[in-house]
Amino acid sequence: MDQSGPGSSDLARFALKVYASEGVPPACLVLQDRAAVDVNLLLFAAFAGAVRGARVDAAALAAAQAAVGTWHVEVVKALRAVRQRLKSGPPPGPSAVTEALRDKLKKVEIESELIELDTLSALAAGLPDASGTPETRAHAAMAAVVAASAGRTPDEAEHEAIALIARRAAALG
Repeated sequence: MDQSGPGSSDLARFALKVYASEGVPPACLVLQDRAAVDVNLLLFAAFAGAVRGARVDAAALAAAQAAVGTWHVEVVKALRAVRQRLKSGPPPGPSAVTEALRDKLKKVEIESELIELDTLSALAAGLPDASGTPETRAHAAMAAVVAASAGRTPDEAEHEAIALIARRAAALG
């Protein structure tokens, strides 16, 4: 992991740019909700394909999962769950005070995701080369993540979400 602080890796900077692109947040949400995808792994795959020209295979996914899986579950998802819970309660929430706490938690959640991305960044350099355009490589890599997460081949709606993210990733890569 880059020691310059959370979000300092090439992957984290790329992920922030891609995620800020039109249509990407809802596409990521589709994949997160329908296929239980870790969006950071998805953006890692997009980076590997579009920027590094690499293939994300089963070994790469296993290494990525081993590197950040526990962190994602115990830190990122836990922070997200608390933040989402504060949206509707428990008492004394929702209120202006709990909304301010929720905003602080969102910043901490994002920082925890940047730490995850920085950790994944080191893995991208060692991946095998892939053929094709940046867009087709990103699409294939993200489809592998979705298939592994869902335990099945991506469906049509998921392929549409992957295709949109792949286009944005290739344009920014």
